[in-house]
Amino acid sequence: MRGHGDAERPEAGYRAEDYAADAIELLDQLGLESVVLGGHSLGTYVAAQIAIEQPQRVAALVLAGAPGTPADNALLPEVAAAVADLDDPIDPTFVREFQASTTERPLAPGLLDTFVEESLKLPAWTWRAAFADMMRIDLSERLGDIAAPTLLVHGVEDAIASRREQEWLLARLADARLVSLERTGHAPHWERPERYATELATFAAAAYASRGATAAPREAPALAATTSKIAMISRAARPSPSST
Repeated sequence: MRGHGDAERPEAGYRAEDYAADAIELLDQLGLESVVLGGHSLGTYVAAQIAIEQPQRVAALVLAGAPGTPADNALLPEVAAAVADLDDPIDPTFVREFQASTTERPLAPGLLDTFVEESLKLPAWTWRAAFADMMRIDLSERLGDIAAPTLLVHGVEDAIASRREQEWLLARLADARLVSLERTGHAPHWERPERYATELATFAAAAYASRGATAAPREAPALAATTSKIAMISRAARPSPSST
């Protein structure tokens, strides 16, 4: 997404609608008419925005670690207030503690280091803009417009996205189901990558089958490759026996 990693960092445009427009432009450039679209945390609002604005582009939707409305969340206003005070250079300790606090299972130190390094690429003003705009998001009146089958992936120990919020989403989404992962926090794709990959692949295959066809030829290898990559990450993410 814009402002993240090595992407461009424009001075404005950090709303969910802006991220969604960027993602749709990417789909256009890749020639992908319809996809199984996934988002995590902030990305769940972006994915939902795309499903609302461009329903024909979303064959199915996967929302992992999805909060409800940010302003009503138990923790996000507190995090946003802390981020609002950030200045450059950002303290690496703050970033490490923030990333580590989102997980319930220990990650391999090298993997956590990578996530911290990527997060430190963002200047403070990008953090502030992204969180400030996220806190204004309210899709409560639009979630019912999402027609795509939706999979909610929730870590039982998630301190950010609560079980109550998953029930809130289930009540508003037209076609959704919930998968809850035990001993998992806010980042199931980091903490339980093999299980996450299996759930994603099974859900995607069922979504295409429900449309009267299996995955299109160019989509099936991509789905298999994605599942394989997540499984490879899982082996790297497992902590050594001495760290358990």
